Order: sequence, then structure tokens, then C-alpha cells
Amino acid sequence: MATRVHMEALSPTMEEGQVVKWLKGEGDAVAQGDILAEIETDKATMELVARGDGVLRKVLVGEGAAAPVGDVIAIIAAEGEDIAAMVAGLGGRAVADGNGAPDAGPGDGSMEAPQPATPAATPGTAAPETATSARSVEAPAPATRTAPSVVATVPTTPTRVKASPVAKRLARDAGLDIAKLQGSGPGGRVIKRDVEAVVRAAAEAAAAAPTPP
Repeated sequence: MATRVHMEALSPTMEEGQVVKWLKGEGDAVAQGDILAEIETDKATMELVARGDGVLRKVLVGEGAAAPVGDVIAIIAAEGEDIAAMVAGLGGRAVADGNGAPDAGPGDGSMEAPQPATPAATPGTAAPETATSARSVEAPAPATRTAPSVVATVPTTPTRVKASPVAKRLARDAGLDIAKLQGSGPGGRVIKRDVEAVVRAAAEAAAAAPTPP
């Protein structure tokens, strides 16, 4: 019988974990208690052990990717056992959530907002030609004053920094702005080794600096 491998809560405050390394690959035999993977939590890197016997048939969350506690990250089953239906049922969980959707709302609103400005010039067309030429110069003025109010609403969407819990903690302890760090994880996610590389580079630069006489 197939066994689902869940992202376990490896610390009391853990909400998600990042797969640092799979110690078993697809097709490897697994016994209950074997170490399957190294998981980075909000506290440290911990070991995830198997809860059943069989073969590691499917890995749903790759190295460097994160998953919430409780999500299925792999499947253990007997060799030859049909797990297609189980994999299909879990396929949606392996897809990372996108954060581009919220940006669509402000974009649509900014397209429609300037439209009321266009009829502003029409009242002047009923006057003689000499009057319309003078009024047509002044008519766009209200439109130019309304434009800044539309633009001002766009920056309200918060910027989400993609980073693992451990990376955020290390950056905070080192006094680094994690939003300025270059991430090497999936989708540009900042992970532990990115913060450690910046801290190490800063330490080496400080050590190489000439000391005053």
C-alpha cells in the first residue's frame, strides 16, 4: 500500500520547510526509519525519516523548493504498484503559488480611470470656432490634475520578498536587507546559502582591508 510522505513539523514554530537535499532518489528502496531528506526549517536543518517501507516512487517537491507543513512531498509504494491516480490527485499541490495575480487589479483600474477625461473637451465644441480653439487649450487641464490621483493608488500593492524562514532569520541577525539580496533558489527565492555567501564576502573584505598604522 502506498505511503504519502508529508512535510512534517520538525520544530514547534515551523510553518513550511525547504527541501535542502534528497538522500533517497526515485527508485531507491526505503525502509521505515530511513532518512529520506534534509529539510530546512525556521530553526535549523533537520532530517526527514520514512514512515513506511517500499520504494521511493515519486518526488513531488524538488531540492530547493519549499512546501507548507502537511503537504505531500513524495510517495513510497511497492515496486510495480499503480500510483498514477494518487499522483494525479496530488499534482496541484506541487505547483508553487504565484504572486503575480494581485498585480492585475491595479493595472485594470489604471486603464479605465483616464476615460472620463476625454468627454471634458466636448462641452466647448458647441461654441463658435474661435471660442472652441481657446477652450480646447484649457480643457485638458482637469485631466492632467486627475492623472496623479490614479497613479498614486498603484504603489499600494505590497512587495513580497521570496525567502526561506532560515534565510530571513540569518539576514535579520546580520543586519542585512533581504530584499536587496540575489536569490539562487527556485523563482529567485533567497535561501540560506545566499545569506551566508554575503556574510562571508563581507567578512573577507573586512579582513583584507589594510589596517591603519
